[in-house]
Amino acid sequence: MKSSRLVPVIIIIAVAAFVIYSLQGGSNEEDYNAAIQKERSEKEVFMKRMMLLLLQKITSPLRNFSIFQLIRNIESKQNFGLLKARK
Repeated sequence: MKSSRLVPVIIIIAVAAFVIYSLQGGSNEEDYNAAIQKERSEKEVFMKRMMLLLLQKITSPLRNFSIFQLIRNIESKQNFGLLKARK
């Protein structure tokens, strides 16, 4: 067979295969909606977990920080003359 006849035959076969595949019908609307709801709930759980991890990472140094340590540091620097007390 010549290549000039082979190209149209391949195109016709490809189009026929695509049409047959498209007409087979996949999942129905209920299955599609259930799959979308499942993906959304999984994504929501994932985002909540990531936000909690991020908040823990941000706030963990703050939990270990004591306001009394800050006051002691300021007072010790004032006592040694490193900071001048405002009057």
